[in-house]
Amino acid sequence: MKTIDKRLLKILIISALIISAASFEALVNVKSKKTYTAYLKNSKNENIEKQPDNIEFTDYILFRYLNIIFLPIVISLYIFFTQMKYGPGSIYRLVFGGMIFIKLITHILKFKFDSAFYYIFIILYVLFFAVIVFPDGNKGGI
Repeated sequence: MKTIDKRLLKILIISALIISAASFEALVNVKSKKTYTAYLKNSKNENIEKQPDNIEFTDYILFRYLNIIFLPIVISLYIFFTQMKYGPGSIYRLVFGGMIFIKLITHILKFKFDSAFYYIFIILYVLFFAVIVFPDGNKGGI
């Protein structure tokens, strides 16, 4: 029983760190002139008369933020509500581990080497993957 509580605590802490880092990144990006000019440059379309404005830029940042925090929230809620009753199963470790791995690969393929958040998210998703896939700390895998 104690290992389940300790594991749940690790998952919740890593999820909270991912959400906190995503919140801080969204705050920094919303205030960044560099990000705004890059957004304007990438969203110009000759077929559309109306050019993007601040509201669309804020919507874009908000969508990116929600995209980052969705997976940790879903996994944390699922484990929080079902772990005591059912315990850690190999199927959910496989599914959630695969989802986190895909999220990690897509984040790595962004190649945003100039952002500190790029490296922070890579570290946090690797830790999140390790806690989900290796529940008792051993390297035995699924």
